Amino acid sequence: IDVEYKILASAEDVTDIQADIDKCFSEEKVKVYLCSPELWEQNSPDFHVFGSPKLKPVEVSVPSYEGTPTLTRYTAITEVMKSIADDDIVLSQIGFPSKELYNAKDRDNNFYMLGALGAATSVAIGLANALPNKHVYVIDGDGSFFFNPNQLSDLATHAPKNLTIICLDNGSWGSTGNQPTLSSQGYNLTAQVQALGIHSTVMTDDTRVLATALKDKVSFLHYMIQAGNDKIGGEIPMKAVEIKDRFMNSVL
Repeated sequence: IDVEYKILASAEDVTDIQADIDKCFSEEKVKVYLCSPELWEQNSPDFHVFGSPKLKPVEVSVPSYEGTPTLTRYTAITEVMKSIADDDIVLSQIGFPSKELYNAKDRDNNFYMLGALGAATSVAIGLANALPNKHVYVIDGDGSFFFNPNQLSDLATHAPKNLTIICLDNGSWGSTGNQPTLSSQGYNLTAQVQALGIHSTVMTDDTRVLATALKDKVSFLHYMIQAGNDKIGGEIPMKAVEIKDRFMNSVL
């Protein structure tokens, strides 16, 4: 396709690469760098020590759930906000949960992520690491973790002490018509979280247990709710940039 390129086959090929990249920017041109694995397949102090499987023993003990949830997502969010301090950070993923959080309790340090299915927990990990003096809560759902289970691996890898994931599990894809998710087929997200090495977990449908777990700042709070979207209140009357700017001004 007639695009300029350079093959990087050895360490010597990257010696002056910064000047080459700077030239691309100054000339506003596109250039492709094709990197051979030989660039990093060296076990020397200049590169890295090779990986080697070293697996920790894992014991998982998670009960089944066969109860009947009593709260909708909106009422569950309302209960959650009762236990969260005014200066805590709250993130919510995609449209309906964000709208319900807005109508339950709008605050400057709420971050409504709207269309970001499967990304809220990853953003929260970054926020928690960047703001160690703040506690960060994520209002997420079972569908989000089935859509992007990598979030849980990131959570286990970084494990910020100031982060609580609230998984509101309705066993449904709530935004697209409440089609069943894997939770409706017995897939246990708490078991997956524990298998990854996160043992600060609570699974419940009891509002009293919910409140206690939030005050204890557990890492993963798995709360069972009814399927369905509440039609309480209006849409969030802010554009995405306004939500972002308000939030950043609040937390910084």
